Amino acid sequence: MDHLVIRDTRAALPRVDDVPLDDVDELDGDQVVLSEFQLTDAGPRSLELVDRRLDTGRVSGLQVEYAVFDAMRVEAVEFARCDLSQAVFRGGRWTTVRFSDCKILSGRFDGTVLENVVFDRCKLDYTVFRDITAKGPVVFRDCSLEES
Repeated sequence: MDHLVIRDTRAALPRVDDVPLDDVDELDGDQVVLSEFQLTDAGPRSLELVDRRLDTGRVSGLQVEYAVFDAMRVEAVEFARCDLSQAVFRGGRWTTVRFSDCKILSGRFDGTVLENVVFDRCKLDYTVFRDITAKGPVVFRDCSLEES
């Protein structure tokens, strides 16, 4: 397993390069569990995922105007170059997840459990983190967190 190490903090990173990923067109289809997937350059106007599971995948270039992730179980997923501004992350558990070069401006993490979550070069200005439980490392590396 790959890790990001900063001083004494060691956060596990998702290993999605070693797994064959199936291309998908959307995250909010009929499936409750989406495994070994890859979503690239999608731009739905809105995205509402409630009580779903994302397991081992990559989401890159996702741009949405309105997004809600409610009671999600997300494990071993990498988000790259996504614009999730004003997204709401409510409840759920996010384990071994990496956000890199993402915008989550004015986002909201509320009652979410985070374990081995890395925000790498992300813009998180005005984002609210409330009632977060960190069960493992949560790392903000080279992020903008103005008024968060």
